[in-house]
Amino acid sequence: MVRSLILLLPLPLLILLLAAPSPTLAWGQAGHAIVATIAQSLLHPAVRTHLCTILPSFTSYTSPYPRKGAPHTHCHLATLASWPDTAKWRMPWSGHLHYVNPVHDEPPKTCTYGEQGFTDQENVLTGLVNYTRQLRDGTGAERDVALRFVTHFVGDLHQPLHLTGRARGGNDVWVRYEGRKARLHSIWDGQIINTQIRNLYNYTTPLPSLPFESTLQGQVWDPYIRWIMAEGLGVGKTSSAQAWWETEWSSWAECPDPPTADYGDDPTNRVDETDLPLCPMAWSRPLHPLVCQYAFASPVPAPGEEEALLEKWEERYQDASPVAAGDDVEAERRRRRRRRRRPSPSPNPQPTTSRPSTPTHPSPQPDLPELADDYLKRINDDLIIQRQLALGGVRLAAIINSVLLEEALRAEKVAEQLQEEAATSAQMQMGAPWLERVWSGVTGLVRKKMVLGGIL
Repeated sequence: MVRSLILLLPLPLLILLLAAPSPTLAWGQAGHAIVATIAQSLLHPAVRTHLCTILPSFTSYTSPYPRKGAPHTHCHLATLASWPDTAKWRMPWSGHLHYVNPVHDEPPKTCTYGEQGFTDQENVLTGLVNYTRQLRDGTGAERDVALRFVTHFVGDLHQPLHLTGRARGGNDVWVRYEGRKARLHSIWDGQIINTQIRNLYNYTTPLPSLPFESTLQGQVWDPYIRWIMAEGLGVGKTSSAQAWWETEWSSWAECPDPPTADYGDDPTNRVDETDLPLCPMAWSRPLHPLVCQYAFASPVPAPGEEEALLEKWEERYQDASPVAAGDDVEAERRRRRRRRRRPSPSPNPQPTTSRPSTPTHPSPQPDLPELADDYLKRINDDLIIQRQLALGGVRLAAIINSVLLEEALRAEKVAEQLQEEAATSAQMQMGAPWLERVWSGVTGLVRKKMVLGGIL
């Protein structure tokens, strides 16, 4: 069984962290929000309301669904879906929980996922299990934190470059995308999604599905979500054509029984042995081939090629920054390598005292490979990004519904009883003066008859 991650934070600090605004990170902000919104649309109505007992009030919105008793106050997962990306700078211990690094995984040359273990037993797989447990069993602010991390980690689990340690998940691989220098990880995190959103010209009108449409928040990616839900899952689809994953998506959240196959002796491989409604190892294992077949496919440099390119650049630009007399050549070589691995040269380089003042020269820019049409066409034609986002949303909804539905229905029943009692009490309070008027009128009529009859 996986080791529990305890939130060792004093209450004032925890409250401060929870009050922090959602980050503006560009999976990036769009990817996590899309996963969370798909999940939101698949939540039971009682769970949507019950989220407001866990999440802060600024996540609330007015919903016309369900029609009975509308409008309702629901709380949205997407508002805080990217919060853990900001929190990891305040809680550095949480940074390694966003990914998992298989041992000897060097895509595309060698693709392994747990057969030889993982480099760290605290990773996105174990983190997701532990925070799901905390969502189920925790109290107060603990559940708020847990729900934020569960929402985020499910998104991370379905971003292929969070499932490999090569070059820190592609963060250390520089290429060009749409003519600009970029990290491979950031391209998969958000730039491909942003391009797909930008190039989508339909689905600007609502789908005929109130449960789904009631969850959209007027974001630029709303048409993109409609596209995935209609064409991918068949939600609100008006044409007779079969949706991309119509026959399979209802089984996406299922877990194998028994929960763990013969994956190896590493503790992370046994993370699915839990009483919780999830199986991150079984879910993520079929996704890892995407790292080799798509993310690190040509023209992305293969393992070891980055060093060969660096040597080539050294020879090509050996005169770009002259070595001062007396400097160690190998030390200067290492310094040049470090400079080239930075995103960009410093705009205001500081003078050093170890060498005489010399004119500054721009750092040489490597001839980075361009991720051209062949690379992107396979990703787009095979619907890789769309399917990963849909997978994450369906599985996130299944986790939250399974953990919270029972208590949400109990809370809904209690709320209905309280409303009935309040309504009855109000009727009684309104009815008292009315009864007094009735009895007063009856008494007056009887008295009048008694007078007329000569009784009084």
